[in-house]
Amino acid sequence: MSTASHQLCAGPLRCGLLLLFLFALPSTMRAEEAQEAEEAGYRLPLVLGPHATPWKLLAGTLARDAARLELRGGTQLVVSDYRFGDCVWEMDYCMLGPQPVEPIFYFRADMAPGGAAVCGPAARLRQPAAAPRARWRRTSRGQATCPTWHHLRIELCGNCATTTVNGTRVSSITCGDRTDGLLAIGVAGDSQSSLAVSHMQVTETGFTSLFNGSDLSGWEGADADAARCWRAAEGLLECTGQEGPWLRSSAQYSDFRLRLEYRVQAGGNSGVYVRVPSDGNHHGPGSGIEVQILDDSAPRYSDLKPYQFTASLYAIAPAAQGTARPPGMWNSLEICCVGHHYTITHNGQVVLDATEHTFPALAERLTRGFIGLQNHSEAVWFRHLRIASP
Repeated sequence: MSTASHQLCAGPLRCGLLLLFLFALPSTMRAEEAQEAEEAGYRLPLVLGPHATPWKLLAGTLARDAARLELRGGTQLVVSDYRFGDCVWEMDYCMLGPQPVEPIFYFRADMAPGGAAVCGPAARLRQPAAAPRARWRRTSRGQATCPTWHHLRIELCGNCATTTVNGTRVSSITCGDRTDGLLAIGVAGDSQSSLAVSHMQVTETGFTSLFNGSDLSGWEGADADAARCWRAAEGLLECTGQEGPWLRSSAQYSDFRLRLEYRVQAGGNSGVYVRVPSDGNHHGPGSGIEVQILDDSAPRYSDLKPYQFTASLYAIAPAAQGTARPPGMWNSLEICCVGHHYTITHNGQVVLDATEHTFPALAERLTRGFIGLQNHSEAVWFRHLRIASP
């Protein structure tokens, strides 16, 4: 990876001090302090509204809007698209209903056989230790409302997970040899009661942002003005579909782990360029690679070759099919490159694991170059672009 990459924490003490600094900063911190905080990791908001950063419901029922998520007793919700190693998982929560529920927060978890549950270390919040029993009041319609929200913070560093509620440590759990895994929430208790969650986010240690959400800093149009067909606003990086250049990173990268989310329109077509030269060449010996982005289900693509489906290494290695979400929905894409070894994860599933031994053409491709976003003269949206050492 380029010199912009960051090393992961060397030990629990160092990581704990770094993350403590990140979350103890006042809102009026100086610009240089903000820069240092950003370098500690990438803050990924786990959006709860219609354009949610994907969660997968395994069992039970839930309700959500743009402000909060409500999980009834017996519900389990899993962040299936990303596996998290060292990180800080935070949220505000509130107990709702006539009986207290017992939330279970899994981390570094795996899907259980059959895919209907998760297994792994977990922190349990039991009343009243985690949150003292609050007095309930009734609305004019007789519905119970919760007077108090609490802040939960789970810090994962090395093989240790530390849970704090409202700044007070409530548990410390050893994760053994698990270095990464899924995050999940389970809610045990009466089905008439629930757990409300808001302002959920994960800070991914070691990841660095590639897009600031407001302008094209760190990117440039390839041989033309990027503003002809690219624009940034409100956290989204959009290709408008107008004629113009592909978007090229200012820096070059070698081995890395790239994570992003994308959304296409019906029939949409785009791609992520990996380790390409300055001219964007991604065909044949001495070139980089394109990771395909496509509306696979569109009638216009009814005769695709296997290596043309979403998440494939275009013209080289086909990805497993059937993981793309419908047009208009957000998809997650993770590209891990180490030498000529490529691992592609799409919407939480490893869809391609390719090396020069299984696909000899990879040995002819570059192992260092630019990251790029393709302009296929069709609208496509990107967000949460970040990068880390593999």
